[in-house]
Amino acid sequence: MRPPINVRHEVVCAVLPLGLAAAIAAAAWLHMFAADSALTTAAFVICVLIATVGAIAVVATTFMGRLRQAMGRLTYLVPAFALLGAMVPMYALDQFALVHRGIQVQCEVVAIDNYVRGSDTLRTDHEFACPGWPSFNADTSRAERFPIGHDLIATIDPLDRAEPSIREVSSTNALIAAAFSIGLLAAVVFGRLDAVDDGRIRAAWRVRIRRLRNRGVA
Repeated sequence: MRPPINVRHEVVCAVLPLGLAAAIAAAAWLHMFAADSALTTAAFVICVLIATVGAIAVVATTFMGRLRQAMGRLTYLVPAFALLGAMVPMYALDQFALVHRGIQVQCEVVAIDNYVRGSDTLRTDHEFACPGWPSFNADTSRAERFPIGHDLIATIDPLDRAEPSIREVSSTNALIAAAFSIGLLAAVVFGRLDAVDDGRIRAAWRVRIRRLRNRGVA
């Protein structure tokens, strides 16, 4: 018979991905929008360090704790989804930056490289040259590839902080990404708690809800 769980310990381990996501989002925001200064640089470095420690903690608490016994081979999904959910806000902030200050410029495909991602996903990497702006690379599926010499309009960040985009940028894309991140992280947190719970976590939640209701009545 397994020993009873430590509710506080399991809750702390479960919410670690939220701290990781917050640190990554803060670092991305500082990079995208904060003015250059020694204070900004120091804050960015601190956020990156916190995110690094957080990522290590998420993986360590997943494979060294009770969760591994509860989920078996599926345990690796927890840190994978947690890290994915924590990284998505970077894309959302990229989109917000391009919407806020991006400019549209005409670019030309000057080189392409066909490659295979994974075992069978055909992709094409394009190098784009934009007069007056630094060249950049962007990839598409093999079916959507552009020939050398093809012209298109790209959205570029004049501060060169956000990644250039050859697709439409919008606040809607950013909000969808943010919502996806929140939903995925919530699923990771509650899924982990449910996997390790021996009844004590549910009991603790019931007690907490009852207390809140009693305060409302009073």
